[in-house]
Amino acid sequence: MKLGLGTVQFGADYGISNVRGQVAPGEVAEILQTAAAAGVSVLDTAHAYGESESVLGRALWQGHPFRIVTKTEPLHGSGVGVGELSQVRETFLRSLERLGLRRVDALMLHHASELLRPGGEALAQLCMKLKSEGLASKVGFSCYTPSELDAASAVLAPDIVQLPCNLLDRRFLENGRCAALKARGVEIHARSIFLQGLLLMPADSVPAQFHSHKDVFERIERCAQANGVTRLELALGFAQSLDAIDVAVVGVTGALELRQIVDAFDKMSARALDYSGFDTAAEDLVNPSTWTRPKSVTVQ
Repeated sequence: MKLGLGTVQFGADYGISNVRGQVAPGEVAEILQTAAAAGVSVLDTAHAYGESESVLGRALWQGHPFRIVTKTEPLHGSGVGVGELSQVRETFLRSLERLGLRRVDALMLHHASELLRPGGEALAQLCMKLKSEGLASKVGFSCYTPSELDAASAVLAPDIVQLPCNLLDRRFLENGRCAALKARGVEIHARSIFLQGLLLMPADSVPAQFHSHKDVFERIERCAQANGVTRLELALGFAQSLDAIDVAVVGVTGALELRQIVDAFDKMSARALDYSGFDTAAEDLVNPSTWTRPKSVTVQ
């Protein structure tokens, strides 16, 4: 598994534990240099991430080592017609322009559920056409529930998928879903590794809306203390224990945060801990779309 850098914070104020707001351009440059030096291989962005694509386009340098993954602009409405297909294509071309690129390594539909609307088959065909035109090496989608993954995969056979997965949220690991994707050669990116930073917060600092789950955060603290690791190291160690995951996408608001993550990632590569007993089906905990006072960017 490798680390990938999520860049939503480069373009918007995002994350329940983010107290610094949108990352300043000068800090973005330092983060990218730190990522390159640490061997971080993937930059994950999206049309919907505010100014993120434009910020990256200005900050990236000739010969940079990153694979660039972006996502389409989310569609509104109940179906996919000629207008929606034109929107997807035109906004993707705009994304390439903002990034300063002729092609990206991967293009994902921001919401896999768009494939399940009337006209979804035409959307899948458009994705394949963009790939055949050489504008994206891989195409796929970002999904939010296992049932959505199953249904969307029947419409578009993905080269790449992004899904939420962390110490608490193991829904996509059930019933061999990730293993089946890997067997078909699908590249899997895991997001929400820190659950927007919630898993890194001390139990006594967790927002009031999660107080009914206080025992979960106390168990995390006890496990970390018993094994002599931090909550950050515990979260990254769990991600590294998953053979099916290719890239763990993490977000930061500063270069120091990234260095801490890289150091923790390297440390946990030599550790094998027991991560059982933390998974939960509590939707109000593992699904950020159910949280109160959501951020303005509609991603997990």
